[in-house]
Amino acid sequence: MKMLSYAAVLLGLMLVLSTVLITNNVPAIAAKQKATTVSIDEVPTKVRPGDKVTFTGMLTTVDGEPINQVPVNIYLLTSDPQLIVAATGVTGIEGTYEIVWGVQLIPIQRASSDVTKSVDTQVVSLFAQFEGNDDFGASKTGKSTVTIEVNSVKTFVNSDKKIYNEGDRALIFIGFTDADDEFVDPDWIQSTFNLEPITDQLEKKKVGSYTYLTAPLARGHNQITVIPHKEGYNIQTEVVTITVKSTGSVGVFEFQ
Repeated sequence: MKMLSYAAVLLGLMLVLSTVLITNNVPAIAAKQKATTVSIDEVPTKVRPGDKVTFTGMLTTVDGEPINQVPVNIYLLTSDPQLIVAATGVTGIEGTYEIVWGVQLIPIQRASSDVTKSVDTQVVSLFAQFEGNDDFGASKTGKSTVTIEVNSVKTFVNSDKKIYNEGDRALIFIGFTDADDEFVDPDWIQSTFNLEPITDQLEKKKVGSYTYLTAPLARGHNQITVIPHKEGYNIQTEVVTITVKSTGSVGVFEFQ
């Protein structure tokens, strides 16, 4: 019984001693970390998918000492909410960083019954954050609101003249512009004339500008459909009908 008592006492002393050591060690570890502050310079209010946005800022201790060779993250907080690391960089000798964000739309979970192909503009909160390490405590900037504005492709289809007779060939002009009215090339084009594919017959003249020479026009309605496709863009489809009268009569080029 005495042996058991001695063992119990010894075990109790060891537990007390280890608790004291751990308790004393925690403040030492905490005290070792220096408080930090991270800044971010100008943040744009609107961006578009495909943009390259460069963020600059600085990471220092609260006393102004630069912290170099540590990572800083750019975070996006969505309304879902999702917290996403958009880009990462490393601080330089003077504690400054330069981080490039390749803007992309954030995937959104949609119901299986949602058949819309339109892409929504997204509003997110953006901030920079240092995660901290053994030497320095974590810190982050305030949040800035950024709108990821979806671009669009507008389609224009016109002809070389407005009146066609049976057997004429129409020269069709096809153009694509973005939301800033700048000519833009789709990733690919889906087009038909009287339901027959003609994409490989489109002749590119310059960025966003194409022509197509039809086969001899038949009497009645001849229809051309142009559908552009571009990743991350909303698209506009154009369908044009050429109404042709028989030889010797007048026809009208109609837009639908």
